[in-house]
Amino acid sequence: MEDPWGFPLWPNHPGGFVPQDPTPWIPYASPLSPVRIKSLSLSYPCAAISPMNRLLLPGLCVILSLSLTYNCKFWRQAHYYRRELERLRLDPIGLSHHEVPSGDINFPLNSTQLNAKTLVFLGDSRAHSWLTSDHLFSSWVPINLGIDDQTSTQVLNRIQDHVAPLSPSVVVVQVGINDLSTIALFPDQEQQIIHDCKNNILKTVQSIQDIGSRVVITTIFPLGDVPWYRRPLWFERVALSVDQTNDFIRTLKSERVYVLDVDVVLSDSIGGNVYQVKREYTEDLLHINGKGYEAINKQLETVLNTTLDTTLGN
Repeated sequence: MEDPWGFPLWPNHPGGFVPQDPTPWIPYASPLSPVRIKSLSLSYPCAAISPMNRLLLPGLCVILSLSLTYNCKFWRQAHYYRRELERLRLDPIGLSHHEVPSGDINFPLNSTQLNAKTLVFLGDSRAHSWLTSDHLFSSWVPINLGIDDQTSTQVLNRIQDHVAPLSPSVVVVQVGINDLSTIALFPDQEQQIIHDCKNNILKTVQSIQDIGSRVVITTIFPLGDVPWYRRPLWFERVALSVDQTNDFIRTLKSERVYVLDVDVVLSDSIGGNVYQVKREYTEDLLHINGKGYEAINKQLETVLNTTLDTTLGN
């Protein structure tokens, strides 16, 4: 009794393909093995690895590795946003976030500090990451009231609780990107999102003025490169919405409102009026690095020590 390739088999064996040979049967012969027992790879075509399979196996390993990496990244992002969602349900505005604000001083301020020139940074994670240790803040009392992931609505609704009790001389505002980035998820609501963002920024500026403080409103920082893992859920019109909102912010300049146009320092034009952060200032898609803040601080120093410093008594 023989198999399809003419190899003798043990008769009446339930397994069928068992060689009638005293040498142990080896179902697989490694292509790297120098010994081929009984030329098994020649007798059984399935025992040898074809050149095509040798190329296919590494390719499948690469695909599997990329798939695992991509899914792990998505899982981490999903876990992060789930936690943020639950935190938002517990504290929608973030009032509990700044019981002790980040910065160079503790909260609440003592009477001496209240009489100094207080400089508050208000906004989202971009405000929260603002470097306040530079020498230019030596004559100011900087307080950072930025909160990661906040929208313009949240920032507006905590002015009375977080900013007003400090009676700051100047408030630096950087907000809006977390509103506009949602356009990637709700492209059909693009115009409404932009409209609401503009309206909230205007109300924020007015509310700060109502408590007797000067305002330095920065244009929304331009975007960096879109990473590969965000491209499936990204929308290119987000960059256009940033430019459109910045045009509105520039119109807010007045006697008590200074517009700090960061596009001039941070970015390069990538076509039309769309800007992108220079690579040397890029931290990630939405954030700039320390060098970027140092570049902005040079602008801010001129504003604080000249333009605003001479008019704070008015």
